[in-house]
Amino acid sequence: MLSLLTNLMVHINSEIKQFLSKPKRQIIFFLLLGGLTVFNTINLVKSGLKLTKIKKIIPYQFDGYKFSGLQETFKNVKYIGYYTDKDLKETKALQQFSQAQYILAPVILDPDSTDYPYILFDCSTDDIALKKIKELDVIPLKKNKFGIILARRK
Repeated sequence: MLSLLTNLMVHINSEIKQFLSKPKRQIIFFLLLGGLTVFNTINLVKSGLKLTKIKKIIPYQFDGYKFSGLQETFKNVKYIGYYTDKDLKETKALQQFSQAQYILAPVILDPDSTDYPYILFDCSTDDIALKKIKELDVIPLKKNKFGIILARRK
């Protein structure tokens, strides 16, 4: 009985090997690989759509980090000027100003005056900021990787 079962297994094994000759094995492998790729792509798209929905629900992004690291400079300073060429009536510009105020508190940012000893320049381009710095005749002290420039009066 065991011999018959062994012969049957050997016969089935050889039949399977013949059926799955090398070209057929390659086709099956690539079909499985393609199916796996499609499955993963669908899951990736679903995850991306979920993130997009979350961003629409929670569009808030904290821009205050652009101003971090300046707190040490203002140890005994109560007010500093804030110059921007952006319209503070627009949500994005006002949001960035408010978050800068939050990060730099207790220092008060004054967007209406550049007459303070220190002035923060938050401009669309470096050229605009440098032009205003020359116009006000102030000394640039620091510039961070986000383009925020801290200047001091002479």
